[in-house]
Amino acid sequence: MLELELQQYLHLEYPQENTRCEWKEFKNLKNSFCGDEKDDVISYVSAIANMEGGHLVLGVKDKTLEIVGTDISRLTFNGQPANTQSATFKLIEQCTYLSSEGLSID
Repeated sequence: MLELELQQYLHLEYPQENTRCEWKEFKNLKNSFCGDEKDDVISYVSAIANMEGGHLVLGVKDKTLEIVGTDISRLTFNGQPANTQSATFKLIEQCTYLSSEGLSID
C-alpha cells in the first residue's frame, strides 16, 4: 500500500478521534509496552477495552492523521524481535481482563 492509499484509508475508516478511536504517534515503540500508566499502548488498549471496544491507530500524529510511522526495530518480547503476534500476546498478558476475541493488530 502506498502512503497516499494508506492516508485515504485512514481518513475513510477513522476520520476523527472520538470515544471509539484514538490516534497516537508513538514513533518509537520501544518503551510503549512498559506499563507506564497513561503513557503507553497498554494503557490506551485497556481504556478502549473498558469502553466496550474501539480502535487505536498508531504511527499517526494526533489531530491531523499525518502518517509518521512507528519504529519497532528495538522492541523485543522475551529477547525476541517483536511482531504482530507477540505484541498481541503481550497486550493480552498485560491487560488481564482483555478478551482476545476481536483483538487484532494490523
